[in-house]
Parts: sequence; structure tokens; C-alpha cells
Amino acid sequence: MRIQNINISLNAMQTKDGQGDEKTNRKTFFAGDMTVGKSDLELRREQAQKQAMKVVSDTFDNEKKLDKDMEDRKLHMEELAEQNVALRKERKMVQDQLSTEGLSEESAYEFGEAVQEYNRRIAQNEAMIRGESMTIQATKLERLKSNPMGEATKAAEAINLAAAEEFASGLLNEAKESLEKKMEENKEQGEKLQEQLEEIRHKMKMLEEDLKGAAMDEQW
Repeated sequence: MRIQNINISLNAMQTKDGQGDEKTNRKTFFAGDMTVGKSDLELRREQAQKQAMKVVSDTFDNEKKLDKDMEDRKLHMEELAEQNVALRKERKMVQDQLSTEGLSEESAYEFGEAVQEYNRRIAQNEAMIRGESMTIQATKLERLKSNPMGEATKAAEAINLAAAEEFASGLLNEAKESLEKKMEENKEQGEKLQEQLEEIRHKMKMLEEDLKGAAMDEQW
């Protein structure tokens, strides 16, 4: 966890005559590179949680993109359908001209060509409408089959569970190591104490022998 750059100025307390200590009158320090102390276990757990969130977030973003894509395709279909309505009206007007009495052969040919062009454009739009519809249906079917959000949620839960298990296991190991270290320290302290006791006994024994020796000398 990083702390944003902070510029903190500490004004030292002024003395009675208003003069501050030159060394403490103004202190400035930067905390930009300070890192809140956290154990490796905590950092790994946080990293796993971020990873789990990213899995869900990325999947959600992809789903939003798919929704937007399908919505755009629907709008395109509506635009094509509206174009065909207008094209059919125009085609009807041209067809009405073809039925006019006394129409020249040249004009009839031109009107006929125009009708064919309207038919081509209408057919082209209908083909694109069918294509867009098939793409939308395929996307919906694939979503139902794969259930992306459900899978992403499961994956995130698995990541968090593994992180929690690692964290708990790590805490147990740390507690075990701490206990073993404490026991070893106690053992060392006990051994040192035993050595000190043996040394005191040795000195007492020597003192006792010295006293006996002195008593015997006095008797002689």
C-alpha cells in the first residue's frame, strides 16, 4: 500500500524571546516512499484479492461490450428496416409510373431498371438484417452456454479461498516458528542457568574444602 507524496512542515515551538531552535525551527519530510508495514502473507492475500476482483471486473467489462455490440446491431437492424420501408414506397411510385398509358419504350426501360435497383437494395438490407439477427442470437446462446459472469465469480471465489487458506496456513507456520524459537531461547537460557548453578556449586565446594583445610591447620 503506497502513501501519496505528502509534504509536511512542522513548526517548532518558539522560546519565550520568540527565537526558535535553528535545528528544530522548521522540519520537512517526505512520506512518498513510506510503505505501511505489512507482512508477506498480508501482501500476498491483498494481491490475490485484487486478482479476484480483476477477474470479475474484466468479465463484467467484456459482458458490457457484448451488450453494447448487440444493442448496436439491433439499432442497425431498425435502421435497415426503416430504409426498406422508404425503398418500398419509392419502388411503388416507380411501378405506378410503369403502368402509365403511352409510356415510351425508353422510359419503361429506365423505370424497369429503377425497380430492379430498388429490389437489389431491399434484398441487400434484408440479408444484413438476417446476418445481424443471427449474430445476436449466437451471442445470446453462447452466453447461456458458458455463463461468463457465473464462471468469473467461481474463479474469483476460488482465488480468494486459496488466498485465505494460504494466509491461515502461513499464520500457523509463523506461530509454530515463533513458539519453536521461544522454546529454543528458553532452552538456551536454561542451559546457561544450569552452567551458572554448576559454577556456584563448584565454588562452594572449593570454599568448603578450603575451610576444612584451614580448620585442620589450626588443630595442628
